[in-house]
Amino acid sequence: MKGLVLAAVFAASPGEGKGPHLAQDSWWGKDKIQHLALSFVLHSMAYSYLRTTLGREDARWVSLGIVLGLGLGKEVWDLHRTGFSVRDLCYDLAGAMGAAAFP
Repeated sequence: MKGLVLAAVFAASPGEGKGPHLAQDSWWGKDKIQHLALSFVLHSMAYSYLRTTLGREDARWVSLGIVLGLGLGKEVWDLHRTGFSVRDLCYDLAGAMGAAAFP
């Protein structure tokens, strides 16, 4: 998972001419609470569903992977629009980890 995130960050780094770029957003932008809250809710929902078939720890880690995969996918989608935001991913991770702390 770490390798995938690093690859996406390097792919999003500014290059010459047109192409993908990193977002120049604030750590305290108004969308950050949305990333945090949505990641918390998505992790909780995924965990609840996965607990019907998986053990507690497995469900926790799979849910975390799902949420981070969705967040990474959203940022890759944003590459040519608003830019890849590492800060958004940090808030996604914080929300998912917050939900993982309360199974």
